[in-house]
Amino acid sequence: MEANHFFLYLSYGLVALLVVALVYVSWRIRLRMLHTVLVSIGRMAGQLLLVGLYMKWLFLCNSIWVNLLWVVLMAVVATVSVCRQARLRLGRMWLPVTVGLVATTVGVGLYVLFLLFRPAAMLDARYAVPVWGVLLGCMQQVVGVALGEYYRSLRHNGQLYDYLLGNGATHLEAVMPFVRQAVEKALQPLLASLSVAGILSVPGLLLGQLMGGVMPVDAAVNVVVITLASVFASVVSVLLTLYLADRRSFDCYGRLRQVWTKR
Repeated sequence: MEANHFFLYLSYGLVALLVVALVYVSWRIRLRMLHTVLVSIGRMAGQLLLVGLYMKWLFLCNSIWVNLLWVVLMAVVATVSVCRQARLRLGRMWLPVTVGLVATTVGVGLYVLFLLFRPAAMLDARYAVPVWGVLLGCMQQVVGVALGEYYRSLRHNGQLYDYLLGNGATHLEAVMPFVRQAVEKALQPLLASLSVAGILSVPGLLLGQLMGGVMPVDAAVNVVVITLASVFASVVSVLLTLYLADRRSFDCYGRLRQVWTKR
């Protein structure tokens, strides 16, 4: 036991040595981002420590309702990030974005859990929370890009929308070119990263399973399933969020409301 404590403290010291080395190198080259680097490292360590403590309690509690509450809380935080990324008003967009993220995360997540784990264990916090977290993290980036592109295109190319409406198109037909452009723009970075996964980069999800003792082939299959589900969930969440947000973005005359921030 004392030997385990010794190696644990030694590991902490070696990690701290990395931080000291980073600070020294930044100071030697007079990096003006030194303060930002230290603050970012401190925030990351503090947040992960709090998440680790909460996860410990979450796994011990192992309640489906607590797990769902955790998903909702993560979705609320993701909604704030999405609205800031897309420069949209949080007061008008928080409900459609949150509903789109939560519904897609839970729905697609349950399907993935059913495929990968036996039904009796699919709602276990050890499996449900990480899978939902991976899906939500992927969707957050895609939805943020898609919403920003959708409303940016409507704002700067509104004459196309008016032209389509003037020629007898329905509202759905008039906004479809902007929806298509938003989805394509949002998926490009995700698909580009998938094309080199395993060759130029190793997914963190794969490394986590290998370090946890999962056989390499089984770990790879799990990653493929979750990755495909993430792409599907991203598309579904974008379409669902755009549908819900669209209903709050136009008045009864089909005119676009002020949904973006002034900055």
